[in-house]
Amino acid sequence: MQAVFLSFLPSAQASQVIAALPEEGRDLLLINIARLTEVERELLVELEQVVDGCLQNLSMQSANVEGVRQAAEIINRLPGDRAQMVELLRAHDPDVVNKIESNMYDFYILCKQTEAVLTRIVEAVDMEQWAIALKGVEPEVRNALLQSMPRRQAQAFEEQVRRIGPVPLSRVHQVRQDIMVEVRNLALSGEIDLQLFAEDVVE
Repeated sequence: MQAVFLSFLPSAQASQVIAALPEEGRDLLLINIARLTEVERELLVELEQVVDGCLQNLSMQSANVEGVRQAAEIINRLPGDRAQMVELLRAHDPDVVNKIESNMYDFYILCKQTEAVLTRIVEAVDMEQWAIALKGVEPEVRNALLQSMPRRQAQAFEEQVRRIGPVPLSRVHQVRQDIMVEVRNLALSGEIDLQLFAEDVVE
């Protein structure tokens, strides 16, 4: 029931709840969240009774749950050693943890980084790989990367992207995954301070 409840909470709130729980058992709870894909109506009704209507839209026959993405978002927001938590989860279910890591280090998070971090990431990856990876990418990711480059380098890079021409989507996805492996390595080595989620800000 805990896993089901947390899967419906916003990830920021879910991470606060998990952080307040005893350390023993957090890993199992996160694995159970990640394994969720669908919740049957009977359990939703029971959950609705438990939280006294705090959850909405539970009148459907069942509900789809993006458990892996929710687990990744929760881990990204947990205080402390996230890498240690991931390794604890890996002992329970390596396949699920591989999926969690893919969501934790999604290509889109590049647009959330500081210019200094992006500059280091750009330096670590061959320009031909970037040219492939940026095919069809979201404008905010493309703009963030280009803004981290010197003007002449950005212009030369855009020309290289055009010169490559169409690229199979499978190739684009593979290159993006390869880049994010390098980004993860830079983060784990302490070379960059990687922002895994968009933090709230105040004026």
